[in-house]
Amino acid sequence: PRAKGIFVLQPDFKNHIFVGTVTGVVPYISMLRKFLNDPSWPEPVEGVARKDYQFHVLEGASYLDEFGYDEELTKLAEENDFIHFYPSVSRPTEERNGGWSGAEGRINVLIEDYLEKLGLDPKETCVYACGHPQMIEDVGARMESTDYTFIEERFWKDDE
Repeated sequence: PRAKGIFVLQPDFKNHIFVGTVTGVVPYISMLRKFLNDPSWPEPVEGVARKDYQFHVLEGASYLDEFGYDEELTKLAEENDFIHFYPSVSRPTEERNGGWSGAEGRINVLIEDYLEKLGLDPKETCVYACGHPQMIEDVGARMESTDYTFIEERFWKDDE
């Protein structure tokens, strides 16, 4: 079977920045599982070796109990040096987030800091966004003035 649609892994890039909120990480989980379990995927692209791929999953949630795949992503990051997981909660002081010691803030605001810290070549990097529509819109706006390739998945219908 082959996935249909445009929100799929872009094989022309070495670096894949997956930005998601809550259930917005589901497509990334699917891409990572496919990558790990199918050595022939994605099909080779000139100038980009599969062994050079790096995946950075940036997930934002209001509350830590909204991270549905955090255990799997943490394990994947521990077991594979080319997978990195960066969760963040936007309401760190609320009781529901008691004990949280990770990153704080909205993931769409933190994206620029992560990109700067990672120091990736924008021409070799694709930024993906999936999840809350305002997060997607904001990440897209932040990427407009950069050389990063940006793709989005919008599964909410417009109000029109």
